[in-house]
Amino acid sequence: MNTFFATLPIFLIIAAGYILTRNRIAENRWVNPLNNFVYFIALPALIILSLMKLDLSTSSLQLTLLASTVISLIAALLFAGISVCLPFPTKTRVTIFLTAILGNSIFLGIPLAQVMTPDISKEVITTVSVVFFTTALVSSLIIIEIWLRKSRGGGHIAESLIKNPIIVALAVGLILAIIPIPKTAADFIATPLQLLAQTASPLALFALGGFLTRHRFTRSHWLSITIASGLKLTVLPLFFIALLGLTTLDGASIELQTLLAATPTAVTAFVLTEKYKLSSELAGAVMLTSTVISVVSIPLLMQIS
Repeated sequence: MNTFFATLPIFLIIAAGYILTRNRIAENRWVNPLNNFVYFIALPALIILSLMKLDLSTSSLQLTLLASTVISLIAALLFAGISVCLPFPTKTRVTIFLTAILGNSIFLGIPLAQVMTPDISKEVITTVSVVFFTTALVSSLIIIEIWLRKSRGGGHIAESLIKNPIIVALAVGLILAIIPIPKTAADFIATPLQLLAQTASPLALFALGGFLTRHRFTRSHWLSITIASGLKLTVLPLFFIALLGLTTLDGASIELQTLLAATPTAVTAFVLTEKYKLSSELAGAVMLTSTVISVVSIPLLMQIS
């Protein structure tokens, strides 16, 4: 119960975005500019700032990042295999795979983790969340390209990833973390980054609420929605709990990765379904459904992690 009330304020920001946008107090046209600001400016600032303050030489952090990457890759392959066997058209199966593997581990995962894993620093939480999401994104893109056979050489995937602001910020942050920088220069860089980074979580959560107003529960996809939401909110985090239990990671690190795995479907999944001409209506419904259910499912899963 304490876990539920600890996470409730974060979900209330999403609810505020939904209610205010639905009642036209906030305008729906604000959603895309807010998302773009967070995605291209505030979040990269948060990533760079976090990596600048991080000691990447610690073995515990290295093991956490390694475990997150390896398990995410295995999960992507497992979910692709499950999705292939489902009795649905190809577009529906690929959509289920995307919505089940791509979670909101950054925009929702970071603020939730700061509340639910207070023993872990904000810098570590941000870094693990970004690596977690990036691994899921890259692996899912490669699997989809192979599945749909849309790529001859994969060059355009590499190009899009290189231009991705999250990956660019990750690379810049790693460079600044490795290269010694005088304290005066570091403080000069950190000050504007800090101001921008502080806006990332609240704006992203509010914009997510506004984005959810564009989608509705649909009866025609109820079985697909149930399967995708079940895979995302239950099977994936339990899979992480099982495999993380085989490692030497401490309890806090296991809780962090379990939480990231338990986050609902990300907006990115919806965007990709539109890009690949899949079932965007199903993706939107899964995103809405999983976000609503996660208010209860995340606290419950954290009790057993």
